[in-house]
Amino acid sequence: MSGIVRRVLREAHVGSRRSSLATTCVEVALGAALTVTVLSQHPLRSFDRLRRFDPTLQMLPDWRLFAPQPVMHDFHLLYRAGEPGHEGEWQVASTIAKRSASQFVWYPERRRDKAFLDLCQEVSFAAGEGSSSAPATPAYRILRDYVGGYLRAVRTRRYSS
Repeated sequence: MSGIVRRVLREAHVGSRRSSLATTCVEVALGAALTVTVLSQHPLRSFDRLRRFDPTLQMLPDWRLFAPQPVMHDFHLLYRAGEPGHEGEWQVASTIAKRSASQFVWYPERRRDKAFLDLCQEVSFAAGEGSSSAPATPAYRILRDYVGGYLRAVRTRRYSS
């Protein structure tokens, strides 16, 4: 019986050495990947030379963000309907929805929100240059047409219910 116990203990010891060697190799590989990823994020582009060791050109992410004019404000699209001089109250045509946990992984509506922000920024910049130049921008016309479609949809819902 003691021979069986010795043999089991010996095999367990040899197995733990293999296991510890495999664990060490995985830890070294993950540590090297993390180090190369962190170094490749350096603002100086000279560190991009590390990317030439990436055969697929997809293993090393590039998380450097570039925002020449970052978004500093939230925008809300408001409208007033009616005849000139007899407009109604301001109404909201755009809303910011609460985010759900699933949007951390999949959030296709983000493109629409980003497009809305870009349009608002363009109109905002044009309005800063002079009040007469803002309505001449394509962004203004796109937003105007969006509000028109929104109003038609609201009226359709109102009359159909």
